[in-house]
Amino acid sequence: MAIERILGAVRQVAVFDTAFHAPMPEAAAVYPGPYEWLKQGLRRYGFHGISHQHCAARAAEILNRDLKDLRLVTCHLGNGCSLAAIRAGRSVYTTNGVHAAGGFDDGQSLRFNRSRPAPAFVAATQLPR
Repeated sequence: MAIERILGAVRQVAVFDTAFHAPMPEAAAVYPGPYEWLKQGLRRYGFHGISHQHCAARAAEILNRDLKDLRLVTCHLGNGCSLAAIRAGRSVYTTNGVHAAGGFDDGQSLRFNRSRPAPAFVAATQLPR
């Protein structure tokens, strides 16, 4: 890897920021489609969880309120965008799903009957038949 050539034996760490959204209620995690998809592990996983978790904690700090008493919508804007609904410090919904490109649309994309191709693509290419 290029980073190993540059930094040598510096420890590398992978951080999976989907963990914050893992306990999301099933109703929020299920994609519209065959129930088989869910049984085979295709669900809304969410991304930018570290950012959403930090924003929620920071909001509670700024508001001088206990995070467990708050209902928030946090927004991650950067290299990828997403929104998250957070109740009592836990993710209850996120706009990102099985693919990091599923954040939220700009105004041009909010067209009637517009759907996300990622769940169907994953189902067609990665799930057993």
